[in-house]
Amino acid sequence: MVDRGRWIDFTYEDDDGDEVEARLPAAWAICPTCAGEGRYVNPAIDGHGLSHDELYNDWDEDQRRAYFEGRYDVACEAKCTDGKILVVATTCLTPAQAELAHRYELHQQWLANEDAADRRTRYLESGGAEGGWW
Repeated sequence: MVDRGRWIDFTYEDDDGDEVEARLPAAWAICPTCAGEGRYVNPAIDGHGLSHDELYNDWDEDQRRAYFEGRYDVACEAKCTDGKILVVATTCLTPAQAELAHRYELHQQWLANEDAADRRTRYLESGGAEGGWW
């Protein structure tokens, strides 16, 4: 069921190059980045995964306790709300809204690509090597 008070507002560029403001009905969904937790372990701690040997031979008891208690956690980078995100409510779209939803998805993909390019640039400018973490 769609909460009728929830909307996703966005701006896109139409075929004529004009900016157009649009609104789509939205529903809450579990954030795929943090699986609904709103946080996760800092990737600098276990981004490559932790082996049994690392956890039990390289870490002391206090470090293990801190890890499992969530003291190494960081806020979700998706900036979700308590582990939830608003998504387009695709089950109730008119044909015109379905076209807007397609434009919205393309715009979201473009934003994600821009963010990735910015992260790559910052990584390389800070001394990272080509073929690094991404």
